[in-house]
Amino acid sequence: MIFFIRERQSALNMTRDLTKRGSGSRGPSRDSSTEGRGVTRPPIAPAVKQAVKQLTRDDWELKAKSIIDEYLHNGDLKVGRG
Repeated sequence: MIFFIRERQSALNMTRDLTKRGSGSRGPSRDSSTEGRGVTRPPIAPAVKQAVKQLTRDDWELKAKSIIDEYLHNGDLKVGRG
């Protein structure tokens, strides 16, 4: 048991040593790799608003009627199964 505790402590110490060194020895980071090369990102396009179709009263009634009919029909199917 003491062996495993020492191994764990050793692994933790090695990890701490590696993280203290920083990333300087690994080379430049991805963010700084394109700096100084003249690489530019394309501008982000603004969000486009889409026109919403205005429904007439008749359209609303037709949609409401079809939704209600479908609901009632589905209810009939559920009752018939049981």
